[in-house]
Amino acid sequence: LTNTGLGGPCPAGYLCPTGTSRPLPCPLGMYAPNPGMVSCLECPAGAYCPGAAFDPARFTPCPKGHYCPNATTTATQYPCPTGHFYNATGSSSAADCTVCTPGMYCGRPGLPMPSGYCSAGFFCTSGASLASPVGVGQIVTSPNSNLRCSIANQSSPCLNLTMAQCSVNSVSMCANQSRSSVQCVCAELQSSTGGVCPAGYFCPVGSSSPIPCLGGSYCDRAGLAAPTGLCDAGYYCDGNSTSPRQHGCPLGHYCPAGSPLPIPCGPGTYAPDAGNHGEAGCLLCPAGLYCAGFGSGYPSGNCSA
Repeated sequence: LTNTGLGGPCPAGYLCPTGTSRPLPCPLGMYAPNPGMVSCLECPAGAYCPGAAFDPARFTPCPKGHYCPNATTTATQYPCPTGHFYNATGSSSAADCTVCTPGMYCGRPGLPMPSGYCSAGFFCTSGASLASPVGVGQIVTSPNSNLRCSIANQSSPCLNLTMAQCSVNSVSMCANQSRSSVQCVCAELQSSTGGVCPAGYFCPVGSSSPIPCLGGSYCDRAGLAAPTGLCDAGYYCDGNSTSPRQHGCPLGHYCPAGSPLPIPCGPGTYAPDAGNHGEAGCLLCPAGLYCAGFGSGYPSGNCSA
């Protein structure tokens, strides 16, 4: 008897178990690198094997932004989660995914790099997924100052607070107020990955934490990208100040606009009044009296005979 059928060695990318009449392509997640294999190999960790639709004879390194455990079938099967990124190929585990860089955010799964910088007026600690992180709540922007804050927690004390009532002294904070819109963020909704910059601080683009308001300046509300302005003359602002008149200038001192601390009057002078704007408020010690040291509010006593 003469055989007239076709046959031959099983090609790479296929398996040919005993008795097979034709090569069988390796299933998804497996590959066959050599001819004549009777079974396919499981795709190794750090790679994916898309099966007969591509090249079943070899595996492909896992792409950036993803990880590929054993038997991964497609390039995007296992993306690094939101709030993470991975800037290399060949990852085999979710543990390889990098927590998003402080000052930046990672806004979707499968990122090879962070999405961008944290928005001005907000700060992003590590793992942020939003440019303006506000936790479980929602930032609301509207020209209508009577629109109520939209939040997930229906029992929240912020629920019945309108944007017009929103202030740093209440349970909510306001950010980026303008003539056209106002944003309202409930303080209780601050996120572990960041939040709105609180009053007394400022947060330029890319902030990883709130920056205390600079000495001599004040930050009067939440959501500031820079200090509001300089402290008023006759007052001083020693950091974290929320008012241009945070501290009154004391006796024996003077405070020009933008003073981080009171400036003491020099020896031989005194300042009996508080709130002096300049050195002109430091008076010469009267005849027959002496003014010892710095910062005298009153003459120190009578001169010796």
